[in-house]
Amino acid sequence: MNDRLALLVLAGGRSKRLGEIKSLVEINNEPMIKKVVKEVSVITSEVIISCREGRGKLEAIFPDARIHRDNFEEEGPLVGLMSSLPSIRREYVAVVPCDSPLIKLEVLELLFEEAKEHSGAIPRWPNGYLEPLTAVYRVEELVDATKSTWREGNMKLTKVIDKLEDVNFVSTENIKSVDGKLESFININTQEDLEKNFR
Repeated sequence: MNDRLALLVLAGGRSKRLGEIKSLVEINNEPMIKKVVKEVSVITSEVIISCREGRGKLEAIFPDARIHRDNFEEEGPLVGLMSSLPSIRREYVAVVPCDSPLIKLEVLELLFEEAKEHSGAIPRWPNGYLEPLTAVYRVEELVDATKSTWREGNMKLTKVIDKLEDVNFVSTENIKSVDGKLESFININTQEDLEKNFR
């Protein structure tokens, strides 16, 4: 259990392609978000879930977590950050999406080690693509950067990252040491994704 790290699960995205609340889509008879939280929540006792819909169901599934409803009309991950970050008490936060049911605990452990003494640790693919929603950040800096970006009227997470002073970008090639197939970065967005990965 890591007393410097909180876990924030972003579950606010709408899912028109799946036809229901994405976080509650069932995989092997349990909600997708439950698979995520069950895998990675052992890293910390401070678990926060940011949602737009289904708060009552999430509270029933996760009685020990803090469930925050997104407080803004806008959509996107910045809404979840703005709604939830102010309540986090730990120095660092691991941010994960609700739709990565193959995420590995070891990936977050590695990212936390890489985030120490930095603004955060964000996975980066060889082509330069970032995975900012499966990453670890220093809370105080992420709060400031998120608020600043929000005040500017910009909803892009990349703009938040640009405001962080000292991000450690971690190659996905290094992450293969704990997640050989990089399954932690597989997102479930469609029925075809479900069929491919779980049927």
